[in-house]
Amino acid sequence: MLDITLDGGGTKLNAILFDEQFRVVRRARASGVNHTQNGREAAAANVTGCLDALLPDGTTEIGDIYAVFVGDEQILRECLRARVRFRHLYMLEEAYAGLLAGAGYRTGLLALSGTGSDMFNIHAGKRGFVGGLGPILGDQGSGAWMGLQAIRAVGRDVNGWGEKTSLTDVILKKYSENDRIFDVVWAFHDSGTPYAMAASLVPLITEAAYAGDAVALEIFRSAGDVLARQMIALLNRDPVWEHDVVTLCGGAWKSHPMMKRAFENTLHTVYPQLTVNRPWFEHVIAGMMEKALSHGYSREEVRAILQKNCTEECLDERNRKYECD
Repeated sequence: MLDITLDGGGTKLNAILFDEQFRVVRRARASGVNHTQNGREAAAANVTGCLDALLPDGTTEIGDIYAVFVGDEQILRECLRARVRFRHLYMLEEAYAGLLAGAGYRTGLLALSGTGSDMFNIHAGKRGFVGGLGPILGDQGSGAWMGLQAIRAVGRDVNGWGEKTSLTDVILKKYSENDRIFDVVWAFHDSGTPYAMAASLVPLITEAAYAGDAVALEIFRSAGDVLARQMIALLNRDPVWEHDVVTLCGGAWKSHPMMKRAFENTLHTVYPQLTVNRPWFEHVIAGMMEKALSHGYSREEVRAILQKNCTEECLDERNRKYECD
């Protein structure tokens, strides 16, 4: 019987239908499902659309569903029940799933930076964390935070009291026909999903950073630094952990190597023994990893199987690119 693994957050929903040999049968993708950022109706519509694209016509029953869902779980449950019968729904907590997909661990240290951000220490049945305050009061070092830093830098440049940056031209052109900063302001406030909009600017910041823009590079350096300071605070408060490895998780880490470099530099001023590793796989693979580990496979055995079967989600080649940049 076929199973589903899915990963939904503020920016996107990814889902995979897979068989008993952990082979991908079908993939589907939709926009964000976090109701606080996307609204309940849009979140439900995105879940339903993703399921319709994922399940072959006539499919009325599947096996297990493994879900990472940063939003209202009731939305997911209602959409699933309306579309298909299933055996079990396993809700995977975001940090736990990040360790599974990122390193094949069920415990350890995780630095999450996607649309939002959090630091986690999972060990001995306990879950310590720093962050989780949301985009208004927290999420420092996240994709949304970096997008806001870019918009603020453009505002300073336009008003003549900030450093010149190539981000000004690209962001003004994206949101204004007349290159007016207030068009950007109104687009941000009127979008309905302002923090998802801010996070969507990360590719533009990345492009500017690779072109040598000092402001863009500083955004990534600042993001890595502030995330490391949060991890240091977590470890100072909870100085017991498993594995001397910090696993990175979330799309923001895939933007520019300056971010990881700054994270390591700051972290190693206090905890030089820790290694910082990019993830093995995209977050959506967590369900497949959980099922395989539960069936007695070792983490290295699962990694080899999924490297072969899930090439689109395997981050090895992309990680090597980032390490060489």
